[in-house]
Amino acid sequence: MMSFWKDLLLFYNRNVTIFFKSTSACASLAYPFFSNLSNLNDYLWSAIRGNYEAIVDELDQVKWDELLIRKPLNEAVTIFYSKLYELRDKYIPTKTIAHCSHPPWYNSALVKMLKEKYKYHRRYKTYRNISDYHSFSLLRNRVIELEKSCFNTYMANIESAITKNPKYFWSYIKSKNNTNTFPNVMRYGNETASTGEGISNLFAKYFRSTYQDPDPLTPVDSPDLSGDDGSTCISSVEISYSEVLRLLKSLDLSKADNIINK
Repeated sequence: MMSFWKDLLLFYNRNVTIFFKSTSACASLAYPFFSNLSNLNDYLWSAIRGNYEAIVDELDQVKWDELLIRKPLNEAVTIFYSKLYELRDKYIPTKTIAHCSHPPWYNSALVKMLKEKYKYHRRYKTYRNISDYHSFSLLRNRVIELEKSCFNTYMANIESAITKNPKYFWSYIKSKNNTNTFPNVMRYGNETASTGEGISNLFAKYFRSTYQDPDPLTPVDSPDLSGDDGSTCISSVEISYSEVLRLLKSLDLSKADNIINK
C-alpha cells in the first residue's frame, strides 16, 4: 500500500514542512494540504417523471438499418447509445442536487433550531444583550437533546433496514469521513492531472495490468458477428423477451436515478 501512494502521489499547491530533531540528526517531511475535486454535474435525471411513451415512439421511428449498416461494432454501439442519451435528455427532466453540509441524521427541525441558535449567538456577540445570551443558551441545550434523539432514531432505522436497503448504512459511513471525493490535483510518476478525466486516466495507467488486452494466442469464445462482407452485424444477436423482462424486474426501483445516469 505504501508503494502505491509513493507512485500515485496526491498533493495540493501548499505544503507544510515538519521537522524532526534528535541529538544526532534532523529530518524534515513535507505534508500536503488537500483540496477536493469539484463535482462536474450538479443535477440528476428524474427517472420517475420521464415520458417513456414518447421515447418508445421515437425509438420505433429510428431506421436502425440505415444507421448501423456496415458499421464496425464499436462505432455501432456508440451510435446506439448516443441516440438513447439524446432521447434521455429530451424526455427525462433533471433535478438539481442539493448539497447539504449537515450529517444525514439531521432533520429540518434540528437544522432550523441550529440556525436560530447561531442567530442569537451572533446577536449576543454584537450587542452583548443578556437576553440574547439566555435565548442562545436555551437553544443550545435543546439542540444537544434533539441531536441525540435524531441520531438514535437514525441508527435504529439503519439497523432495521440494513438487509433491505444497504444504502442507508453507506450514507452513514460517508458522513463519518472528512471527504468523499478526490483531491483536485493528483500525480502519478512524472504526470500531473487536475481534472476528473485526467485523474481517472492516471488511475487507469496504474491499474492497467488488470485490464490489458488478451493474449492473441489464447482462444476466446465469442459469437461471430461478422457479415459476408466483413462488417459487423449486430442484428444477428438474439435477446429473448423473457430475459429482458427478468433483468428489468431485478432492478432496484429505489435507485432509479442512479440507474438512469448509468
